[in-house]
Amino acid sequence: MHGCTDLTVADCLAGKPDNLVKVYRAYEKAVLDLGEVRIHPTMSRIAFIARMTFAGAIIRRDHVEAGMMLPYPSRSPRFYAFIPNGVGGVHYFKLSKPSEVD
Repeated sequence: MHGCTDLTVADCLAGKPDNLVKVYRAYEKAVLDLGEVRIHPTMSRIAFIARMTFAGAIIRRDHVEAGMMLPYPSRSPRFYAFIPNGVGGVHYFKLSKPSEVD
């Protein structure tokens, strides 16, 4: 069992299907391409932090559940859930293949 301080992304991806690892890595690359971002893996998810946590991913059985904080509510059909927070909120979407990361 890993403590919160020594858990790595590799630990989170261990034993996951190769296709979902590829999906996660494509999402991770897209987030890291935004600029200076820290990756914070935990037992339940992998968070991406700049000034605050603004994105995250959970590797599920058949998809990667991703979320991102936006400063406005989006009506995009790609988001299946929205949790308001101030003027914007967290938008959730599912990724099943790397090509869905854009």
